[in-house]
Amino acid sequence: MNPIVRMMKRYIKMPLKYALPLLFIGALVLASTTGCVSSTNPSPSASIMPTTIMPTTTVTVTSPGSVSTDYPASGRSKLVEAAVEYRRDDFNTKHLDTKSESFDVNWISNTTAQIHEVTKNTEEYTTHLEDFTITHFPSTAEATTYLTNNAAKYGTSIQSSFDPVIDYYKITGKTPTVYTMYTKDYFSLTSISQFDSLIVERNSTYTVLLSG
Repeated sequence: MNPIVRMMKRYIKMPLKYALPLLFIGALVLASTTGCVSSTNPSPSASIMPTTIMPTTTVTVTSPGSVSTDYPASGRSKLVEAAVEYRRDDFNTKHLDTKSESFDVNWISNTTAQIHEVTKNTEEYTTHLEDFTITHFPSTAEATTYLTNNAAKYGTSIQSSFDPVIDYYKITGKTPTVYTMYTKDYFSLTSISQFDSLIVERNSTYTVLLSG
């Protein structure tokens, strides 16, 4: 039983002049107590107030790809296709003094593609021609045999730390178990490279001069 009600019943038989003040005080206490209790209970609307969501910044993270390295049973090699697109992205990302002219792809077979790149250097007034032949072999051993038989055409210097013509890890998400590059010297842009079962041959010249 509410203590206020209990007190009121206790003094209900008291003389009116004593009972009225007590009733008045009791009413005040009851009102104040009720107010305190109601203030501790949040209104239903407080729990469903909308939350302000701050805008987030989109961050582009470079992550490894997942292109298959399997030799194709039919259709074009996914590995060669990805290597071609890597070269296309590199071709489209040039220095300020370089103007991209053309990027042509010719598929010799489902496992071999040739690329012809033409860029112009606006400072040195030269045209840069680059030809790539990208071949996917059935196995790493067969690719190694091809590399050994053709390395002399490109040079005898092995440049394992040289900037590769493609980023094999970015394409496949794997680090090649075999990576070798043969070139004439460290500064030469003519080379042959092996990335496991993938061979990339590169021929580069700066011999064509711009007119005017």
